[in-house]
Amino acid sequence: MKQSRQSMAAGFTFEEAVKNETAKRLPAELLGLVFSCPYTQDNPETCLFHAIRQLAPAARVRWLQTLEESQLVAIKAQHCLCLQQYETGSKPIESSKKQ
Repeated sequence: MKQSRQSMAAGFTFEEAVKNETAKRLPAELLGLVFSCPYTQDNPETCLFHAIRQLAPAARVRWLQTLEESQLVAIKAQHCLCLQQYETGSKPIESSKKQ
Protein backbone atom coordinates (compact mmCIF):
# COMPACT_ATOMS: atom_id res chain seq x y z
CA MET A 1 0.00 0.00 0.00
CA LYS A 2 1.32 3.44 -0.93
CA GLN A 3 1.70 6.03 1.77
CA SER A 4 -0.02 9.34 1.22
CA ARG A 5 2.18 12.41 0.90
CA GLN A 6 0.70 13.77 4.10
CA SER A 7 1.58 10.71 6.19
CA MET A 8 5.05 10.48 4.64
CA ALA A 9 5.63 14.17 5.42
CA ALA A 10 4.52 13.59 9.01
CA GLY A 11 7.15 10.86 9.41
CA PHE A 12 4.75 8.01 10.14
CA THR A 13 2.02 6.16 8.29
CA PHE A 14 -1.62 6.40 9.14
CA GLU A 15 -1.58 2.70 10.01
CA GLU A 16 1.26 3.21 12.49
CA ALA A 17 -0.61 6.04 14.18
CA VAL A 18 -3.79 3.99 14.46
CA LYS A 19 -1.87 1.01 15.87
CA ASN A 20 -0.27 3.18 18.52
CA GLU A 21 -2.35 2.68 21.66
CA THR A 22 -1.67 6.21 22.89
CA ALA A 23 -2.86 7.70 19.60
CA LYS A 24 -6.13 5.76 19.90
CA ARG A 25 -6.99 7.34 23.25
CA LEU A 26 -5.49 10.74 22.63
CA PRO A 27 -8.18 13.28 23.42
CA ALA A 28 -8.94 15.61 20.55
CA GLU A 29 -8.63 18.67 22.76
CA LEU A 30 -5.04 17.79 23.71
CA LEU A 31 -4.11 17.35 20.08
CA GLY A 32 -5.53 20.79 19.36
CA LEU A 33 -3.58 22.31 22.24
CA VAL A 34 -0.22 21.53 20.61
CA PHE A 35 -1.22 23.89 17.79
CA SER A 36 -2.71 26.90 19.62
CA CYS A 37 -4.35 28.13 22.78
CA PRO A 38 -8.13 27.85 22.44
CA TYR A 39 -8.56 31.04 24.45
CA THR A 40 -6.01 33.38 22.85
CA GLN A 41 -5.78 31.53 19.49
CA ASP A 42 -1.99 31.77 19.52
CA ASN A 43 0.96 30.65 21.69
CA PRO A 44 1.20 32.47 25.05
CA GLU A 45 4.68 32.30 26.59
CA THR A 46 3.18 31.22 29.93
CA CYS A 47 1.53 28.15 28.41
CA LEU A 48 2.64 24.60 29.17
CA PHE A 49 2.70 23.97 25.41
CA HIS A 50 4.68 27.08 24.41
CA ALA A 51 7.91 25.23 23.54
CA ILE A 52 6.07 22.27 22.00
CA ARG A 53 4.19 24.60 19.64
CA GLN A 54 7.51 25.75 18.23
CA LEU A 55 8.26 22.22 16.94
CA ALA A 56 7.25 20.90 13.54
CA PRO A 57 3.65 19.60 13.51
CA ALA A 58 4.70 15.93 13.21
CA ALA A 59 7.08 16.33 16.16
CA ARG A 60 4.24 17.74 18.27
CA VAL A 61 2.08 14.70 17.55
CA ARG A 62 4.96 12.32 18.24
CA TRP A 63 5.61 14.09 21.57
CA LEU A 64 1.98 13.58 22.61
CA GLN A 65 2.19 9.94 21.62
CA THR A 66 5.09 9.38 24.01
CA LEU A 67 3.12 10.50 27.07
CA GLU A 68 1.72 8.06 29.61
CA GLU A 69 -1.99 8.05 30.43
CA SER A 70 -1.31 9.77 33.77
CA GLN A 71 0.63 12.53 32.01
CA LEU A 72 -2.22 13.09 29.54
CA VAL A 73 -4.69 13.36 32.42
CA ALA A 74 -2.41 15.82 34.27
CA ILE A 75 -1.98 17.97 31.16
CA LYS A 76 -5.73 18.06 30.59
CA ALA A 77 -6.29 19.05 34.24
CA GLN A 78 -3.69 21.82 34.01
CA HIS A 79 -5.27 23.09 30.79
CA CYS A 80 -8.73 23.15 32.41
CA LEU A 81 -7.38 25.09 35.39
CA CYS A 82 -5.66 27.60 33.11
CA LEU A 83 -8.80 28.07 31.03
CA GLN A 84 -10.86 28.56 34.20
CA GLN A 85 -8.39 31.21 35.38
CA TYR A 86 -8.71 33.08 32.06
CA GLU A 87 -12.50 32.89 32.19
CA THR A 88 -12.73 34.15 35.78
CA GLY A 89 -10.20 36.91 35.19
CA SER A 90 -7.76 35.61 37.80
CA LYS A 91 -5.14 35.11 35.07
CA PRO A 92 -4.29 37.95 32.71
CA ILE A 93 -4.65 37.26 29.00
CA GLU A 94 -1.13 37.15 27.61
CA SER A 95 -1.29 36.79 23.87
CA SER A 96 1.94 36.33 21.96
CA LYS A 97 0.43 38.12 18.94
CA LYS A 98 1.92 41.52 18.27
CA GLN A 99 -0.77 44.18 18.61
